[in-house]
Amino acid sequence: ISLLRVADAALGSRIDSQRGKVRTIPTTFDEQDPQIWESTLIHAVACSAIQRLDAQQRRFTWLNPYRKTLERLRHAIPEAFLAHPALQSKNPVDTLNALPDAAFGTLSPLVSAEVFWVLVRAGENHAHGDLGFLALFSLLWALHRRTHGPFQLGASVGQWRPTVAITTRCLLPILSLLNIVELRAKLWRDAHAACEVIEQNAPGMNQWQRWRFASELDHLSGLLHGLEKISIDPKAFRKAADALTMIATPLTPGSPTASSGPRVREIMRDLLTAVRNQNAEILKKAEHATHVVQKSLLDVLATDGRRRAELARAANLIPDWPRQLEAAQQAHAVCAEALRELKTAVTLCDALPRGAAFTHEIMLGALRELAAINMRVHAILRQAIDDNVEWCVRSIDHEIAFASAKNDTEFDPAELLSGVLIGERKKSISSIEADHAIGLSLRAAREDGSWWSGQPVFLEKRVLGVWPSTPDVVLLLSTAVRQFAGIDCADAYLRRFIDWLEIRALPQRPAWWKPLSDEPLWGWSSEAREPGIDVWTTATAIKALLEIREIIEDRLWSICEQRFTVLTNLKRLTGIDPVDLGARHGVRLQTRLLRNAARAVLNEDDAEYSYMLHGPPGSSKSVLGQAIGKEMWSGSGHATRFVRITPADFTRRGESGLDVEARFIFRLLSHVRGVTIFFDEIDDFLRVREIGAEPAFIRLVIPGMLNRLQDLRDAARAQEICFLLGTNYIDQIEPALIRPGRIDLAIPVPYPDAWSRHAILARIAGTVPQELAEAIVERTAEWPWSTYQKLCGKIKATTPLARAEELIAELRLEFQPPDYYYLNERRWKASTPLDSELVHVAFSTSTRMQKCRERVGKLVRQLEAKEGVRIGDFNLLGKFDTEWRREGRS
Repeated sequence: ISLLRVADAALGSRIDSQRGKVRTIPTTFDEQDPQIWESTLIHAVACSAIQRLDAQQRRFTWLNPYRKTLERLRHAIPEAFLAHPALQSKNPVDTLNALPDAAFGTLSPLVSAEVFWVLVRAGENHAHGDLGFLALFSLLWALHRRTHGPFQLGASVGQWRPTVAITTRCLLPILSLLNIVELRAKLWRDAHAACEVIEQNAPGMNQWQRWRFASELDHLSGLLHGLEKISIDPKAFRKAADALTMIATPLTPGSPTASSGPRVREIMRDLLTAVRNQNAEILKKAEHATHVVQKSLLDVLATDGRRRAELARAANLIPDWPRQLEAAQQAHAVCAEALRELKTAVTLCDALPRGAAFTHEIMLGALRELAAINMRVHAILRQAIDDNVEWCVRSIDHEIAFASAKNDTEFDPAELLSGVLIGERKKSISSIEADHAIGLSLRAAREDGSWWSGQPVFLEKRVLGVWPSTPDVVLLLSTAVRQFAGIDCADAYLRRFIDWLEIRALPQRPAWWKPLSDEPLWGWSSEAREPGIDVWTTATAIKALLEIREIIEDRLWSICEQRFTVLTNLKRLTGIDPVDLGARHGVRLQTRLLRNAARAVLNEDDAEYSYMLHGPPGSSKSVLGQAIGKEMWSGSGHATRFVRITPADFTRRGESGLDVEARFIFRLLSHVRGVTIFFDEIDDFLRVREIGAEPAFIRLVIPGMLNRLQDLRDAARAQEICFLLGTNYIDQIEPALIRPGRIDLAIPVPYPDAWSRHAILARIAGTVPQELAEAIVERTAEWPWSTYQKLCGKIKATTPLARAEELIAELRLEFQPPDYYYLNERRWKASTPLDSELVHVAFSTSTRMQKCRERVGKLVRQLEAKEGVRIGDFNLLGKFDTEWRREGRS
C-alpha cells in the first residue's frame, strides 16, 4: 500500500524535491530528503511490482480501497516513461537518453530490461512503440556483444564480465513478448477456424446447423476478447466481439441465418481496418526508433570522434568499437526485420477490398496471414536470442560443479537459479534436473532467512559494485520453483524468508511525505545498513511474495489432486448437445453459462460463481457441469482445474469424523485458485431439515454445510472459484442454501426439447429422411438426454420407420417417465425451484406452445387430485406463460 501511495503521488507530481516536482518514484523513503531522487531502474522495478499487484488485485480484498489508485497507475506508469523529453528530441542521438540511469548509464541492459517489462505488461501499444523498440534494441545489443572474447556470450553491465543473472534479466521480457506473439498467432488461427465453421453452417439447413452457427459466433466473440487483451487497439476488438454477440443473441429456431454471413464478414472487415489504422500509427513511431535513432547510433559507433567518446562515457561502454558496432548492427537488423513483418499486416489490411468483394476466402486468407506474420516475428526474435538461451542453460553445469565441490568462493546461487529459470522456460531441463539444481542453490541460504549474494553482476574498479540482494535471489528461486509442481525442497527456505521480512519491516515518515499524509510508509531497508526504506528491496520483495503465494496455491492444488477426483479431459460447452434450442439464443442454457464465464474472468460485477443444477435423472447435469469447468477460467493463464466431490470424500473418517472432514475440504477448496468444483450426489448433506426424520449426524452436518458453502461463495470472486451442486430432487434441498449469497442461481436442466432433438439427431445420425426424423422427435417427447443420444446412435439414414419404433419401444424401458418424479405429492409441500423445473420439462413435449401448456395443465389436474397438495399456490400455468415469453419461444 505504501508503494502504491508513493507511486500515485510521484506520478501525479505531488512530491516536491529540491529540483521541483518529480514524476519518478524516490529510491529511498528516509526521514531526511534522499540524496538520490531519480533512478530509471528503481522506478521501473517499482512500477513492475505495481503492475503485478494490479494484475492480481481481485485476489486481495485489502486492495479494495485502492482500486481507483491502481486504475490511475495503470495508465500513468507507461505514460511517464513515454513522456520523457528525450523521445521528443529532434536530434536522434539525444533520443538515446530516454533510457538513462545515474548509476548504470544510458541504454544499460539492466535498465532497458525493467523498462521493457513495464511496457510489455502495459500492452502492445506501448511495447511496439518507439520506446519499446529502443529498449528491445538495447537488450539485443547487450546480448550480441562479444567484447570479452568471441566465445563469451551473455550480457553485461558496463565493463564488467557477462553474467547469467543479467542475461536472464534481458531474456525474460523478450521471452514474455514471444509468448504473447505466439498466443496472438494461435488466436488468429482459431478465429480462422471459427469463421470457417460459421460459413459452413450459415445456410441453416437444419437445427444443428443453426445451433452451430449461433454458438460459433459466441466462440469467435470470445476469441476476439482474447485478442483484445494483447492488441494495440483493444476497443476495436471489443466492438467487433460485441457486434458478433448481437447477431447471435436474438436468433431463434426459425431465424434464417444465411443473411448473417455477410454481416459477419463486414464486422471482421471493419476490425481489420481498425487494426490497420492503429498499427500504422504505432509502427510509425517504432520506425523512427529503428531507422532513425538506431541508424544514428550505428553512425556514431562507426566514426571516431567526440560523439563516440561521449557515448562511451554515457553508456559505460568497453571501447572495443568493431565488436560494439557489429553487435549494434545485428540488434538493429533484428529490430528492422521484425518491424518489416509487423508492417506487412498494415499492407495486408490496406489491400483488402470492401463490400461484396470482401469474400469469405479473402477473409480467411487475411486471418491466416495475420497468424503467419506473428509466427515470423516470433521466429525472428527467437533466433536472435537462441544462443544466449543456450549459454544460460549450459552455465547450470558450471554452477552445479562449484556447489557440488563446496567451492563457495566461486559458487553463485543467482547464476545457478537464473540458468534454471531460463532452462525451464525453454523446456530444456527436466523436473529432476531442476530439483537437483535448486536443492544445491539452497546452500547459499542463511539461518535467519537471508541469502549470501555470491558474485557481483557489476563491478567497476573495485569501488562501485552491485550484487543480487536476498529478495533478488528469492524472486529467482520462487519463480524457478513454481515452474514444477513437484519441487518442494525450497519450501522451508521460502517460509524462513517470509519470517526474515516480517521482522525487518519498518515505518518511515519522510519530510516530503508529511504534507501528503499522517500515516507512515512501510517497507524494507537494504542489506547494506543504509538508513530508511529501500525501494528496490521493497518492490522486489513484493514480487517474491506474490510468487510464493502462487506456490502455496499450487501446493494446495496438489493436495486436491491427491484427495479428490480431478477430471482433465473436458468438453467445451459448445461441444455438448443442447437441450433448449427452442429458446432465443441469448437465453439458452449454454449461451448464458458461456457468457457468464467470460464475465467471471473479466471480474465484472454481475458475474456468477455458484450454481445449483437440478433436473430429473439423465438430464445432462454432470456433463454440463464438466463443460462449465472447461470454460470458467479458460482465460486465466493456467490449465483447467475441475474437482468432483462426492459423499465418499466427506465420509472418509466415518460418521463421527464427517464434520471434521467437511471443515478440511472447504478450507482447502476456498484457497485454491482458478478451480471449478462439482459437488455431486451430496443431497443428504443439504436436504431440508426435518427433526427426528434423519440420522443425528445429518442434523449436525446440515447447518455447518450451509455456513461452509457461504464461506466458499465469499471466497469465489477473489480466488477465481466456481462451484456447482447437482441434484435430482431440488425440493429436498434446504431452502436456506438456495437463497442469494450462497448460490447465485438455481438452473433447471431439462430434457431436450423438440428443436434440440432434431439437432441431436442430425449430428449423430446424419441426414435422416424428414418423415423418419419427425416421427422420432414426436415419439421421444420428455426423453432423457442420455437415452435419446443412445437412440440416435442406433438410427441410420436407412433405418425404416418400423425399426425406429422398435428401438424407441426398447429404450423407453430404460427410464422412468417424468410423471414418476412430478406426481409425487410429497415434493409439492413448499415453494422451491421445482416449479421452474417442471415447466422446462414440459417444454420438451412439443414445438407448439398449446400442447406444452396442456401438458402442464394435465399435471396440475393430477396433482390437485392428490390429498394434501395445494398446487394452486404454485401457479404453474402462470409460470409456464412467463417462462415461454422470457425465452422467446415461438
